[in-house]
Amino acid sequence: MAYRCSTVFVKWINVLTLVLGVVLLATAGVLYSKQPTACLAFIQAPLIALGLLVSVVSLLGLLGTACTSSFLLWIYMVLLSCITLVFLAFTIFSFTVSDPGHGTPVNGLEFQQYYLDNYSKWMQSTLRNAATWQRVQSCMVDSAYCQQLNLRYPDLSQYHAAQLSPTESGCCRPPIECGYRQMTATIFMQEGPPHSDNPDCTAYSMANATMCFACDSCRAGVAEYVKREWMKVGYLLLAFTIILTSICVFGCCATYNVEVEEEEPLELEMLAKPTRHKSRRRVTWA
Repeated sequence: MAYRCSTVFVKWINVLTLVLGVVLLATAGVLYSKQPTACLAFIQAPLIALGLLVSVVSLLGLLGTACTSSFLLWIYMVLLSCITLVFLAFTIFSFTVSDPGHGTPVNGLEFQQYYLDNYSKWMQSTLRNAATWQRVQSCMVDSAYCQQLNLRYPDLSQYHAAQLSPTESGCCRPPIECGYRQMTATIFMQEGPPHSDNPDCTAYSMANATMCFACDSCRAGVAEYVKREWMKVGYLLLAFTIILTSICVFGCCATYNVEVEEEEPLELEMLAKPTRHKSRRRVTWA
C-alpha cells in the first residue's frame, strides 16, 4: 500500500511539472501574438526553451513511474533539480536586467519619452547589435506597426491626449526636442534645422519604411517594453522556481521511498528461502 502511495505521488508530481511546462509554452505563445513582442525573439526564446525542457523531463518522470524504475526517477529528479537552478538563474537575470530604466514626462502630452542610456548595459548592447536590431526593425516595418496610429487617432487632439506605448512614442515620431511640426499621427514636418543635436532628429523620415526605426529613441522604447514584459515573466519564473523547489524536495523523498519499497520484497524473499545445512556424521573412537 505504501509503495502504491509513493508511486502515485511521484506520478502526480510529474503531471504537475508537465502542466508547468505547458503553461510556459502557452505564455510564450501569448507573447508572440502581441505587438511588438512578436518582433522580439529574445523574449520568447527562453520561455520556449524552458517550457520544452520541463515538458521533456516530466515525460521522462512519467516513463519512470510507468516502468516502476527508481533509476529513471532519480535521473528525473537530478534533471529537475538542474532545471530549478536554471529557473533561479534566469529569474535573477530577468529582475537584474529589468531594474534600471524609466521614461521622461513630456509637457502637454500624456506619454513619455525614453532614452537608451537609462537602461542596463546588457539591454543597450543587445539593442545596439546591428543584426538583432535589423530583425526587429524589419518585423515592425512589415507589420505596419506605426500606421495603426492613423486609424486610432485621426484627430491630433486625440493623439495628444493618448497614452502611447513606449514603442509608439519612440519609433513612430521624432523626439520632442527636435522641433518637428506634427501634421498627423505619423507625419511630422521639419521647419528649418533641428532644434537639437540629437542624432535621432536627422534619422527620422516620414517614409513608412523608415519613420524613427533607426533612432535610439526607438531602441529605448523597445527597452522599456522589454523591461515591463520581463518583469512580468520574472514574477512568473519566481513562482515556478518556488514550486519546482518544493517538487524537488518532496519528489526526492517519494523517489527514495519507492526505491526502498522496491528492495523490501527482495529482502523478504531471501529471508523466506530455507537454509540448508550439511549433516555431519559423528565418528566414535573405540
